[in-house]
Amino acid sequence: MDCTGNTSLLLDREVNDPKENQPFVFGQGFGGITDIEVGLDGYMYVLSYTGSLFRIVPSSSATTAANTTSGSTNLANSGTGTEEGFQTEQSEDENDQSAAQNGNSVPAVILGLYGDKSYSPNPITIERGQTITWYNGDTISHSVTSGLDNDDDAGEVFDSKAIIPNHYYSIRFDDAGEYPYYCFYHPSMVGEVIVE
Repeated sequence: MDCTGNTSLLLDREVNDPKENQPFVFGQGFGGITDIEVGLDGYMYVLSYTGSLFRIVPSSSATTAANTTSGSTNLANSGTGTEEGFQTEQSEDENDQSAAQNGNSVPAVILGLYGDKSYSPNPITIERGQTITWYNGDTISHSVTSGLDNDDDAGEVFDSKAIIPNHYYSIRFDDAGEYPYYCFYHPSMVGEVIVE
């Protein structure tokens, strides 16, 4: 199994920060797990409480495996919606996440509880019609919520709701302007989008 991420953090063989174990997350969305076994084909199999069977394969062959593993379920839980001047998408499915990061999408990362350095880059400057895709690189859930804490209209322009770790939220900005935003759960986390 290929692990992605900065594995050099674990050279000391100690997890000193919860973020250090992120490269070793091999899957999620199983629900309650009742059994994990290595099959004769060398792949790891996970049996969930509901009776669904998942085969864990390297990411390069994940699409093929998803199509051939019997008993597996689709973990996608995508929601899309449109608001005036915006198009939003939050996805838990890897294929949908890749689609959200098309050539016109600007990537951003949610780093954690670091005040105005919680979102990177900050500010984000884009042109009208471009999409920003925020990836939650922290170990806890965060949000991308328009406005600032205690604003009467906070969250009215856009609101990702909870973005769980290793998941994405995308929104297309069609109108020029400056859009401050923050994390609903951790109001000290602030960022800004500038649309030219």
